[in-house]
Amino acid sequence: MPGKNIVSYTAMLSSYANNGQITKARKLFDEMPQRTVATWNAMITAYIRNMSGGYEGIDEAYRLFLRMPVRNSLSHAVMIMGFVNAGKFDEANRLYEGTPLNWRDPFCSNNLINGYLRTGKLEEAVGVFEGMVEKNVVSWSSMVDGYCKNGSVSEARKLFDMMEESRNEFTWCAMIDGYMKAGHFEDGFQLFIRMRREGQVGIEPTVVTVILESCGRIGYITVSLEYVGKLNEFVERMEENFTNKYGGEKAATVALSE
Repeated sequence: MPGKNIVSYTAMLSSYANNGQITKARKLFDEMPQRTVATWNAMITAYIRNMSGGYEGIDEAYRLFLRMPVRNSLSHAVMIMGFVNAGKFDEANRLYEGTPLNWRDPFCSNNLINGYLRTGKLEEAVGVFEGMVEKNVVSWSSMVDGYCKNGSVSEARKLFDMMEESRNEFTWCAMIDGYMKAGHFEDGFQLFIRMRREGQVGIEPTVVTVILESCGRIGYITVSLEYVGKLNEFVERMEENFTNKYGGEKAATVALSE
């Protein structure tokens, strides 16, 4: 590749990797006259992203990681993610423990938390979360979702309330869905209306789907079907008719059918 610089080489390597051409990516990597941290990270990421379909790239990714002359926080975050995706939590945790403290948060920590939560290891995820010095919206939202999926909606709500302005669509949806699946319909509907009124985030179709599914679960399938595809009308009617004088399942009925 005459006339190419390190940026061009790295871009070409990433292009090969994104198209699943790992052999070509590695050949290019080996032929490069010089490499930066970004180049090493790109090659390691390529192996990790192409582990599916029987391709065992995690071991080669780790060999490259150990060979790196210089690493940065992204190097550690990507490698931890790779171990987590491969189900190698002992290795992921050992690498996390060996990561410089100022590099752990938030990305390395978030990768480990999400891995633990995906495999039902709530206690381990809580341990990582509580040890974080710098938490971002992904950290908080992941834990809210994790608590909800574990059935601990009260703990999820504590974290949710602590977040204040940093909530995003995923956070709201996780908390509302947690309430609904736990049978706390009134709490779920109230939170939905609060989300609408505070205007921090838009009304996402995913959130409305949760509400519609909940209508079906409490026996109002006709109502839920009526509003499929009518997002704005549904939201406006919910906001207009939901009042504190109604409770539980009745609130859901009145809010939608009055």
